[in-house]
Amino acid sequence: MLKRNFIMAILAIAFSSYGQEVVRKAPPKDDLLDRLVGSWTLTGKMSSTPLKQRVEAKWVLRGRFLQMHFVSEGPTLGTQTPYEATYMIGYDSQSNTYVLHLFDTFGATYSFDH
Repeated sequence: MLKRNFIMAILAIAFSSYGQEVVRKAPPKDDLLDRLVGSWTLTGKMSSTPLKQRVEAKWVLRGRFLQMHFVSEGPTLGTQTPYEATYMIGYDSQSNTYVLHLFDTFGATYSFDH
């Protein structure tokens, strides 16, 4: 019941401004993040473990975030599932910092606040 109430509260908040057009300036062009747009293969090592990942990056949410999707292409160790992640990178003009939201196959256990 508590879980259902929590989900209903989140949905109510999410849709409370639905249909209300909020006028916001378009985000400024970001030359740094623009360089990441496209498709490529990422190779290297994480510690001593070799990695190979396919990366797709594109602007989403009216150009406010760069979405990067990573999928492992190499073999996995033992019963380990292939790694997959989505990064959402945006720029906070008030604090002049980049913000990264990371979602991956490790799940919410490793999420943290800074």
